[in-house]
Amino acid sequence: MRRYTSGFVRRSRYAQIWIKIAGHHSMIAYAPTGNPIALVRSEYFLDDDTTILVGFGPDHTAIDLDDRVSVQELVRRWRPDLEVLETAGHDWNADPWSGQTWASPRSGQFVEGWSVFHGRETRLRFAGADWAKGWNGVVVDGAIETGITTARGLIDEFREVSQR
Repeated sequence: MRRYTSGFVRRSRYAQIWIKIAGHHSMIAYAPTGNPIALVRSEYFLDDDTTILVGFGPDHTAIDLDDRVSVQELVRRWRPDLEVLETAGHDWNADPWSGQTWASPRSGQFVEGWSVFHGRETRLRFAGADWAKGWNGVVVDGAIETGITTARGLIDEFREVSQR
């Protein structure tokens, strides 16, 4: 089996934030490099006439995910008319169970090491959106795809072993 020792997946630094704003606003906005929040979009329209935005940034240390005033300043860069009511985030990088947000391989590594995640050479199996053949990344469809295919593969392997 080929081993990948060049640090196949590096620890990510990304941030994800939820922002509750007054009123119903359908939006998607991008910011230039260097902004703590690079992308923000409408996620939910609530019955109390508020909108939940989801935002993503390149560095979780560049913003306090729970600081409403700082987030208000950032949101005003896109839409000065929006009022930030609440913010929330989770530091996935410090989370003892996940250790990071999503996989963030270096350029070219995902292509070079693809077979490692789908092979049967060891007892280790992978499932999740990051390893999907179709909808990979942060898309739940990829997680479902790999969950089903990995489970089916294990069932086939167990059947083979039991028939010996």
